[in-house]
Amino acid sequence: MMNLSAITSSSINLINQPAGFDFPTDGTGSNPFNNKLLVNRCNNSTNEAEQLVSQIDHLFGYRKGLKAAQEKQINSLFDQIDNILQSNASNGPSSEQQAQLDKLFDEIDNIYQARSYESLTPQEQQMADRLLEQLDMALS
Repeated sequence: MMNLSAITSSSINLINQPAGFDFPTDGTGSNPFNNKLLVNRCNNSTNEAEQLVSQIDHLFGYRKGLKAAQEKQINSLFDQIDNILQSNASNGPSSEQQAQLDKLFDEIDNIYQARSYESLTPQEQQMADRLLEQLDMALS
């Protein structure tokens, strides 16, 4: 099973944002459970997707401000992920490729020092599920 926290990292690529783009946050470091963005739907689906990705990143503990070497490594990992996904866009990845993807996503999580889905509390898992569902709808 793929680590769901990695999905949030790749969702940045899904909405076609340039590399290094830092999604806006409220700057307070507030708990995502108290964030009104969860209740108020945005008119612009791209803006909504960006806000959802920001909330997901916050929930999983992705830290911003990577060093240049870390950013280069992250970009390389995403390039590898993109190559795997593009090579089988119509059929989806094989089981071997899925294992490679999982390993690449784990490396990204390690660099970002992100929490895994399994390490979240049951309430946080419900929040993650809801945010990922909203993101899927925003990107549709």
